[in-house]
Amino acid sequence: MEFLRGILDLCFPPATSCALCGARLPSPVRPCDAICETCWSSLPGIKRNFPPIARHAPTGDAPTAPQPIPRMRAAGFYRGVLKRAIWGLKYGGQQHLCEPLGALMARAAADIMPADAIVPVPLHRLREQSRGFNQALLMARVVARLSGSVVAAGKLTRARETLPQSSLKPEERRRNVEGAFQIRPPGALAGQRVILVDDVFTTGSTVRECAKTMLACGAVSVDILVCAMVEE
Repeated sequence: MEFLRGILDLCFPPATSCALCGARLPSPVRPCDAICETCWSSLPGIKRNFPPIARHAPTGDAPTAPQPIPRMRAAGFYRGVLKRAIWGLKYGGQQHLCEPLGALMARAAADIMPADAIVPVPLHRLREQSRGFNQALLMARVVARLSGSVVAAGKLTRARETLPQSSLKPEERRRNVEGAFQIRPPGALAGQRVILVDDVFTTGSTVRECAKTMLACGAVSVDILVCAMVEE
């Protein structure tokens, strides 16, 4: 354990300031703990229920009964220091921010853990190559490590490239991701309780389509965990 901690310290040196607001911390801490008391208290977590998702058959047959109402958890609303941190990770290449953001998500999801599999929303391979990483996967790994769960990376994939959701209206978002995901191999998540991880929840089009795909391939349930939620 000490050896592993030493390796982590080399890869992620102890932090001396808050990763979200920059405030000085009383003493150096692990990157996942680099959040000051003010930011911790300002992000108490959000608990919502997500509308039922029909278990569409993979062959296109009529949908069967929907899964039990899935739970959605978020570290906070998409504003202020949380929004800036997500932007720093997603568009600024500041991959070290996945640690404190993942810690916030793990705290928000404590009541729905453990799950059989933590699944990140995938990027298309061309977009991931362009960015250099998938921010959902980075945060999912932190959540899994802190909660003692397992990341099922690569099981949910994008079958085709889609337009950036941020540039589209709600109905356009739904059509943009319809049929865009697949499970490899098809039975990879069968019989499992899944937590689906993404960075920001806006209209829910992406996570809903991901959930439909996993349920069609046999997942028992799919709950949603995001770093931030856009205010309604």
